[in-house]
Amino acid sequence: MSEREFKGSERLSRHRLSFPGVFYFVSTAKATQALPIDRLDFFQIISAEIAHMKQERLVHCLALVLMPDHLHMIIRLGAKANLSQAIKLFKGRTAHQFNQLRQNSGSVWYKGFHDKMIRSAKDLSGYLHYLRLNPVTAKLAPSPEAWPYLLINDEIYEFL
Repeated sequence: MSEREFKGSERLSRHRLSFPGVFYFVSTAKATQALPIDRLDFFQIISAEIAHMKQERLVHCLALVLMPDHLHMIIRLGAKANLSQAIKLFKGRTAHQFNQLRQNSGSVWYKGFHDKMIRSAKDLSGYLHYLRLNPVTAKLAPSPEAWPYLLINDEIYEFL
């Protein structure tokens, strides 16, 4: 997924709906000049940040896949922020930590993001299937379980 595919995503925020407790499928890309983001250290930063944001009651991440140039997540929006604020905070914190780790500066994430409100268990199942198979479809792994940058919270199956 390239930055071009996210072109115009800033306009989406004008019509973005944010409801606490609702599930969203969120996608964002790395910045054009950024290094590939499918790295164990960055995955650990992301995992720690989503745990922190759950404690803060901002978002609860039920699934994510980190690819070389983009990220997909299924989240449940918490009570303390709207979707745009939560994703901006997530991206800012993870970029800051990643740059500190690399002793670097500059953009890590593309500015915008795409989101889809998940309205049914059937839709949730479809997005989870897509997310799990993303590394397989991209020919990066023979199976979802073989991809080291996939996180599925067992809690998600309670909603299917």
